[in-house]
Amino acid sequence: MARVEGLTIRNKILLSTVALILIISFVKAYEIFVVDKLEASIHNNISKNWNSLQYSREMEAYYYLSNTAITNYIITGDKSWLNVEKDAQSQFNKAVTNLKNNAKYPADFNNAINDIETSINDYFNNINKRLNNINSLSEFLKNNNAKTDQILYKNKELIAYAQRFIVDNNRQIEESFFDTKITMAFTTIVFIVIVLIVTIVQMKFLLRPLGELLNGIKLIWAGDTSHRINIETKDEIGELAKVFNHMAGSIHREQKRLVEKATTDEMTGLYNFRYFQDVLEKEFEKASRFNHDLSFIILDVDFFKFYNDTNGHQAGDQVLKTIAKVVKNSCRDKDIPARYGGEEFVVVLPGTPLDAAVKVAERIRSAVESTPVIYQEKQPNKNLTISVGVSNYPNIAKDSKSLVESADSALYEAKENGKNKVICAK
Repeated sequence: MARVEGLTIRNKILLSTVALILIISFVKAYEIFVVDKLEASIHNNISKNWNSLQYSREMEAYYYLSNTAITNYIITGDKSWLNVEKDAQSQFNKAVTNLKNNAKYPADFNNAINDIETSINDYFNNINKRLNNINSLSEFLKNNNAKTDQILYKNKELIAYAQRFIVDNNRQIEESFFDTKITMAFTTIVFIVIVLIVTIVQMKFLLRPLGELLNGIKLIWAGDTSHRINIETKDEIGELAKVFNHMAGSIHREQKRLVEKATTDEMTGLYNFRYFQDVLEKEFEKASRFNHDLSFIILDVDFFKFYNDTNGHQAGDQVLKTIAKVVKNSCRDKDIPARYGGEEFVVVLPGTPLDAAVKVAERIRSAVESTPVIYQEKQPNKNLTISVGVSNYPNIAKDSKSLVESADSALYEAKENGKNKVICAK
């Protein structure tokens, strides 16, 4: 841990040069000028370059969020997703404006920004024209998969470009440090041995915290946004470290918030459909590669339309939240629960044999049945219950698609055979 120093850099230099000749004072004054200029340059460049990276990532995140909202709208027909999509468009345009205003960029970087902005706004315009026609909207998304991938690729190139700004900035800082050392070495050779000693002392005061600052910059640039620079000096460098730590904390919190927003169902707090799809494909790839079991559960609320029509959508939404909580609490740590859409929920169970998956499904069904829910006595079966379908790879399904389809067929069978039961796919 760095020492807590009560003096500013200027006062340290003044006290250390009082007993020296006037020529030493000249050397120290020159050193202050160099360090202050370097400090201002570091602070300015760090702020601009990190903002460039943050705004570029925000553009990508809000584009992802727009796609997710539109996909959920198509699947569920819930128009509240249109508000999410509209907000994502607004936030995307705000991120573009912030990126453009952040600094002067090379022409190719500006061209990349304008290209992405034009492509995505054209995409947004086509989406907005089709919001009242889900079939047209779905067909448009289906026919523009390649263009969507191209936009995402361009955005990742923009992020990589912004990251190169930080790399270049680090190199400039290193070059500045090197130039400072050369200047200091030259002046100590010219002046007396006492000047050399004083210079070494000053290097200890300055270079140790600056080195720690540079190391922190490299770690955060490498992706460790939880890292904090541990400099507690009460001088300009200490203040710079505080500002940098505050900025890194903001980036970390915003990054975490964007990830959660893009992967979480807003109503229930479970993972959303898009995240479920990604997880299922990844887990299936692992299962097939290492010859492990992968089980899948899908459940549906019995007579949910009747409940909604009888008690109102607000009560229905509260039921979905309650069931989501029950599902999450009934799952194991390694299980991955998500909202599939409407009143349907799914659970991905990595490394879980079929018999164990059935036990988990039964535990969920039983927990829902025994959980008190308002107005449940009005239901046709006098209680709020769920029907559940279970499937497994490799015993039943041979790919991720058939894993979902076979479990869905088992769910349908449970619905047709009296509801409130768990059926295993065949």
